[in-house]
Amino acid sequence: MLSTPLALLLTLLAPSAGKLPKADVVPPLEKMSDGASRLTLHQRTCLFVEGEPDALPYRADSPLDCERVNRASADSRKKIAKRLRLRAGKYLIRVLNEGHPFATGFVLRGEYDQSLPTVTGEGISKGSGRDFKIELTPGEYVYFCPVFKSLEYRLLVER
Repeated sequence: MLSTPLALLLTLLAPSAGKLPKADVVPPLEKMSDGASRLTLHQRTCLFVEGEPDALPYRADSPLDCERVNRASADSRKKIAKRLRLRAGKYLIRVLNEGHPFATGFVLRGEYDQSLPTVTGEGISKGSGRDFKIELTPGEYVYFCPVFKSLEYRLLVER
């Protein structure tokens, strides 16, 4: 049996050390003049920053590189991914491509309920962004990039 100080040290050095249980994240929003709220999502190599704020920096020169990275690391990354939480209402979701040398895309859809509002689009080139207008109703959603096959990040919309 390990001594208490040694056991504590090994626990602190473990990959999940010092991490609190996964919690929802309420992202920063900007109120628009039409009453909608703007949510900005940042795509960096193979991921969305808001879903994985502590992710490792990945390198990818093509969507296939990201698919490989995401396939190999999905199980461990899903355990630490953050679920976003918003209130129901009108949104302008701005998706920024901040690190892919190729055009990306965006999908937001119901996780279980296919009747929830959906937005989809591709062609977000490096250094640019695209806006998606949507009225979110209560439910559980997922968002992801269909081009580089990102993880499906979770979004909870409440009343």
